[in-house]
Amino acid sequence: MKFVAFPKQPAPYCVCLYQALEADGAEVLDGQWSAAWLRQHVARGDVVHLNWPSFLYSGARRHVGVAWRFLKFVLLMLWLRLRGARLWWTAHNLLPHERSRWPVLDVLARRLTIALAEHVFVHGAHARDVLVEAFPAAARKCRLISHGNWIAHYARAPERAAARRRLGLPEDAFVYLFLGQCRPYKNLGVLVRAFSRLPGEPLRLVVAGTFSDAAYRAEIEALAAADPRVLL
Repeated sequence: MKFVAFPKQPAPYCVCLYQALEADGAEVLDGQWSAAWLRQHVARGDVVHLNWPSFLYSGARRHVGVAWRFLKFVLLMLWLRLRGARLWWTAHNLLPHERSRWPVLDVLARRLTIALAEHVFVHGAHARDVLVEAFPAAARKCRLISHGNWIAHYARAPERAAARRRLGLPEDAFVYLFLGQCRPYKNLGVLVRAFSRLPGEPLRLVVAGTFSDAAYRAEIEALAAADPRVLL
């Protein structure tokens, strides 16, 4: 069976999922969202698996670019179904965290994806209920699947005491941890300001992740610099 993944990497969720499928004998391609590439690599019966559909039409800043990328998304989705491809979607989010310049496009993209999908995968009963409440058409297509894990994907962590020494954290400190991509929708500024209002020692806040926006990083660094208990 052949899967065309959007995306196959670099997200650890995708890497682990598709490695497991390949270990089970499936062929998995790292998809490219272009008509020429899809025409060459996608045949009738192949599974096109979408994780975050908004990645396929977002990114443009000018109105013309926004409109064109969304039109391309619609046309390629329809063409894939006409070609006989099977569309599967894993609903990680109800709507994108970072909305389109025209938010209504995100709603229309969800409706189109659900309408064309053979299966819509969710990772919990509550997630299914929330999705179906917002998009009733998903009800008959929802498939509840377990969330995977990252066992053996990352190197074994050091012991607690060694990790604290390495990071310069007091052995007796209560440590709050933010782990993941550092993006504006995650409200790190609110987190740092709230932590800084907590009195006393020994408390620490560790923010561990990647900033994709230099201006946002500078904003959080400035907030963190005001409290020596915050470690970026």
